[in-house]
Amino acid sequence: METGQFRKITGLSLTTALLYNLGILSPFFAVPLQVSAEDSRSRFLGSALFSAVLIMAFRAAVLKPLGALGFLYMDGFILLLVAAGLYICNFELKGWALPVRIAAVTAGAAVLSMLFLPLAGGLKDQIILSLNQVLGISSGLYPGGAAGEDALLSGETLFLLFMDIAGHSGFVWYFFFIAFSLWLGKNIMNRKYGVESETDKESWELPEFWIWFLFIPLTLYLLDRLMEMRGFEILGRIPSYGVSNIVLIASGCYAVRGFGMIKGFMNKKGISVQMQRLLLMSAGFLVVMPGVNLALLILTAGLGVSELWVNYENI
Repeated sequence: METGQFRKITGLSLTTALLYNLGILSPFFAVPLQVSAEDSRSRFLGSALFSAVLIMAFRAAVLKPLGALGFLYMDGFILLLVAAGLYICNFELKGWALPVRIAAVTAGAAVLSMLFLPLAGGLKDQIILSLNQVLGISSGLYPGGAAGEDALLSGETLFLLFMDIAGHSGFVWYFFFIAFSLWLGKNIMNRKYGVESETDKESWELPEFWIWFLFIPLTLYLLDRLMEMRGFEILGRIPSYGVSNIVLIASGCYAVRGFGMIKGFMNKKGISVQMQRLLLMSAGFLVVMPGVNLALLILTAGLGVSELWVNYENI
């Protein structure tokens, strides 16, 4: 391996490992890997492998004194899914539309997770033990703080809560994490080489059949909720998780499409870049507000869906 190549792989791997372990910046940890993928397959594979070694070594050093090595299994699985997702999107499915590529790797991640469920059952006790260790240290650091809460809170409770959250929306987060990493990594490289990047609308083409991934699961979801009020259950726990993830992913994709249409409209009307950024920041604040974010999702997704029947190019 050439010295320059080794330096770049080392730099990208160190950046990835640093971002992964910085908490608030962890959502950006896959961006350096995407940057490496923009250069070559070999650089991506080298960066992904070296990053995984650095991350696991650092996490082991931090978790071992806490007696919480069970978390390493989760770290390893997350790194595997992210690296595999980026690799497939960049090198194996290049002829497909971007959302379809990400949907394919998300479906693959779901299947892999289902295959690993028996193994996860065996790891459950280790993860719960690790959670109890962390809770014990936390209660030791703050003995007078939340004694009543600590009595009610246990590693098993946290584990079950995490599993429920992951079941309902885990693959939604995975889908849009991969999408965000691809988008930001490509934009960084486009700016570096002075390449004109595609608009959001052009780079987020949704095939017409995509609408069925919204309408059919949404109908099942609403019907299940209606029958649940009457004491009947149409979907089981695992199928309901799948339906929930598909609905949120499909509607989220149409919401991205809707935002792209709004941006295109603002460009057409000559609204300044500064004003567009201000409006985007305002939308970002609304996304984290409970209730408001749901309304924003419905409105923007509805706009994206309406493009199937309304030709906005002529407006």
